[in-house]
Amino acid sequence: MISDNIIHAYIFRMIVHPDYRKQGIGTAIMEELMKMLKEHKLRPTLVATPGNSKFYEKFGFISDPKGYTAMCIR
Repeated sequence: MISDNIIHAYIFRMIVHPDYRKQGIGTAIMEELMKMLKEHKLRPTLVATPGNSKFYEKFGFISDPKGYTAMCIR
């Protein structure tokens, strides 16, 4: 995660090694991260990989209601 320490925080990647998935590790990491963000009053943003948006919705993330789209140059 990177932040401006004022308002915004961007979560780059949330990755759990394939051998350790489905054990609650990612959920535990996100819970701690969300707690920290709340304590510092930061607004998180992330780009969910295809098929993983439901995981992030559990933590309150939604698609941008104003229609913003994540973009990149490859």
